[in-house]
Amino acid sequence: NLRRSKSPQSKQRTPSRVSTLSTRRNTKALFHSLSIKVPSTKTVTPLFSKVAAHNKDIGIDLDLIKQRIMMTVKAEKPQYEQLENTDLSGPILIALAFGCLLLLSGKIHFGDIYAMFLFGNSIMYFLVNFMNQVKFFHKKADVIPLYNVMSTLGYALLPMLILGGLGIIFTLKGTLGILISLSIAFWSSLAAGNTLEVYLREPHNNRRVLIIYPLFLFYLCFAMIVIF
Repeated sequence: NLRRSKSPQSKQRTPSRVSTLSTRRNTKALFHSLSIKVPSTKTVTPLFSKVAAHNKDIGIDLDLIKQRIMMTVKAEKPQYEQLENTDLSGPILIALAFGCLLLLSGKIHFGDIYAMFLFGNSIMYFLVNFMNQVKFFHKKADVIPLYNVMSTLGYALLPMLILGGLGIIFTLKGTLGILISLSIAFWSSLAAGNTLEVYLREPHNNRRVLIIYPLFLFYLCFAMIVIF
């Protein structure tokens, strides 16, 4: 009797089990369809390579920018082979960042930065090439391109970003602020002077003072914009 009584109950439970199994399958299929597929590394790496190739096509070489920035931070004298490839994308970004830092401190000097940069680069271009012609007085000397001079002076503007950031936090009109501004201007002039010496092929640093002094005056003008 017990076996007979259990058989109808088991027959009644089978449809409910089938329904639960079907609902579980439906929910699994639903979550599987809603799941976000993460791209594999095989598809991501070609994307970054394409972006890097596109940046090089438009004249932006991130490795070159990083290398020139590290040379400016260390203020070391580079090798001539390291200066064969020059660009202006890094200096343009540095100049824009400098103008934005001044804007955060309540000063709008984008036009002044542009005018001072062009005026200073033109003077340094004629000065450096004049020194190069005097050195090779009896020989034909190679003209240092304006593009290289602008790239060198633009990258050396990088320490001015530190001064612009400090100008947001506190005023630089005191004695301490003037000393910091002078030291950062000297840092920029030293970094630019070491690179220009390589273009001049100066092995014994005979004309370092003649190069660094006008560069110091050039970067001191940018420091005065931050101070006043």
